[in-house]
Amino acid sequence: MVLNGYRYKPAVHVHGPDSISQSEYSVMVPDPNANPYHGSIYPNNERQLEVFDEPLPMQKFRKSWIERKLFHEHLIDFRRKDTIAGEVTDFHILIDPLFNFQYGKTNDTTSTSSTYTNSRGILAKVELNENLKFETAFIENQSVFISYLDANVGATKDVLGQGRWKKFKTNGYDYAMASGVLWWKPSKYFELYAGHGKQKVGNGYRSLLLSDQAFNYPYARFDFNFDKVGLKYTSTYALLMNLTPTANANPVSYTPFGTEVLLQKKPFSYQYLSWTPQKWISAGLFQGMIWAPSDARNKLDITGNFFNPVMFVNPAVYGFQWYPKILMGLNLDVKITPKFHLYAQVATDGKKPAYNDQTGFGMQAGFKAYDAFTLKNFFLQGEYNTYRNNLYYANSSVSVSNYTHYNRFLTLPNYAANGNELVGIAAYRYKRMMINAKANFLMYYDDIKVANYISSFDARISCIVNYSTNMNISAGMQLRNHNFTLHDEPLGKGVFNQMLYISFRTSLYNIYTDF
Repeated sequence: MVLNGYRYKPAVHVHGPDSISQSEYSVMVPDPNANPYHGSIYPNNERQLEVFDEPLPMQKFRKSWIERKLFHEHLIDFRRKDTIAGEVTDFHILIDPLFNFQYGKTNDTTSTSSTYTNSRGILAKVELNENLKFETAFIENQSVFISYLDANVGATKDVLGQGRWKKFKTNGYDYAMASGVLWWKPSKYFELYAGHGKQKVGNGYRSLLLSDQAFNYPYARFDFNFDKVGLKYTSTYALLMNLTPTANANPVSYTPFGTEVLLQKKPFSYQYLSWTPQKWISAGLFQGMIWAPSDARNKLDITGNFFNPVMFVNPAVYGFQWYPKILMGLNLDVKITPKFHLYAQVATDGKKPAYNDQTGFGMQAGFKAYDAFTLKNFFLQGEYNTYRNNLYYANSSVSVSNYTHYNRFLTLPNYAANGNELVGIAAYRYKRMMINAKANFLMYYDDIKVANYISSFDARISCIVNYSTNMNISAGMQLRNHNFTLHDEPLGKGVFNQMLYISFRTSLYNIYTDF
């Protein structure tokens, strides 16, 4: 069972500093009981994890309770089978602690030279029967970040997709995040996901269509399965927010004394049609729409077209000129062999009058190799992303309708009008030891040709303490260099960030700090 991006068992994880579990890479394989396989969208109850070198079932009578809970099992793992009306009902509950205790030393001179993260939380998963499951998590954090992250967090008011912050002591941040999802499958043709969390469409490290980098949001997702012809149709409805006051004209006029100004809401819907004619190939069509935000009184004007589940009807009605903000794209996943996969995406948001009728577009291409070069448990991934002409920005000068949530893009990190990115990932695991490395190179520029060049490298060595919760002790380093040019001048002296860190943590969700 994998809901909301969480996992019961460990897979390939690549971690980075200043996060609970930055850039986790889960190796997904098709569930042998699921036919066909639509693995490019999650939450997805039909995705399971390929487990690397998990120990054979232990002889519990030879292990003490403390040893089993510390090194092998979930904290609470309760299962009960009941026979109701002649049917066997399998009730299962898992409860685990979440934590991240991390300390780092940086080369910063303009701010503190020490960083830390102190995170505590809990994760609970309940399976009432094979067709009804629930999962929830809560985590509270205090952090001091390396300088480039500190500048980003302070400017965006959001901690890297983990929620709004308040100041903690002199230069720290206090923030929290809660999530939950209910999955119900009343028939083989229909599934319902309802909760508060993240979505993702795609197979890459990034997604040009919908990523999990932004903060959680409430949503309801309806899946329709037509297995005989290899089709799966998804229609999702969510409510996003801008971290700006609701009243564009005069917030004070509509805000009672002593209360916080309400944040501006905006509805979001997306449809995704996945076709899997064979188990080695899956292709999908995507349509995402940001609808008109709330007015000065924080009221939404939602029309019946918002609930229209039929793809391509709303773009035909509204076009790409104004509201809603429309993003359309293609997704492709091809398994050349069981150990080597290719994936790709294409995205466009049509011609935008505010940008001289330029057409925004983006492309992605990548590969994943498992047991690369015949070396067991050696994982490689390479990816190229490019985007042009203010893709994801509003179709007009009204920026509140950007393809964003909590002022962060629902796809790539917020760069500029145009950009390119290369990503390389390697991970190797031997028994309880794991080595991870990730390198990024970014080049992005705006309309006046101010080009930025960012290269980053994260590496970590980890010892997995508990396979069930991916509890691990890690040590690693982060390197980042930022250069820029103005009007095609030679590269100037860059800003170099460096950090060495140690951590003791469990893993929960992806956090992206490579921008």
